[in-house]
Amino acid sequence: YVITNSMRQVGLERLRERYNYLTDEVKGGPYGKLIAQQIALYESLEIGGTAPDFTAMTPEGDTLSLHQVKGKLKLLDFWASWCAPCRQEMPNVVKIYKKYRDAGLEIIGVSLDSKPQDWMKAMQDKKMTWSNIMDQKQEISSRYLVRGIPHTILLDENNRIIAKDLRGKALEKRIAELLGK
Repeated sequence: YVITNSMRQVGLERLRERYNYLTDEVKGGPYGKLIAQQIALYESLEIGGTAPDFTAMTPEGDTLSLHQVKGKLKLLDFWASWCAPCRQEMPNVVKIYKKYRDAGLEIIGVSLDSKPQDWMKAMQDKKMTWSNIMDQKQEISSRYLVRGIPHTILLDENNRIIAKDLRGKALEKRIAELLGK
């Protein structure tokens, strides 16, 4: 019970370590199974893991599924209109998108805003022309273990995680490398 209460605050290695101390009986019980599920989630979000699919609504009212988005490279960008570091990083993301979109880069913005009007105004103000969804209930960000924003995840065309938490020049450099530019 104690481990399950803190399992979202510790990393994969510490959780595995704690889980390995448990007896087989406890591992087979309800709390042991919850911990095993959390370990599996952590593992799926490691570099090389396959990003979990999600479906959400776009500002236009269409549905967007991560795995249906086609691109040589996909950038999942978790952000919010009220997040100053997110808004500071956005001109860089806009520049990267313009520069690499034709080479196969797709961006999926996942906003943690709770007010649609703030979300839409920020997209318009910052000239965010890529696919965007709003994660009002924070179900997607929770599934991706997002603890702070901005948070980026770079995926290959098969939705495998290549890199995480890149910004600025480091993000552009990695995208350029991966797209052969």
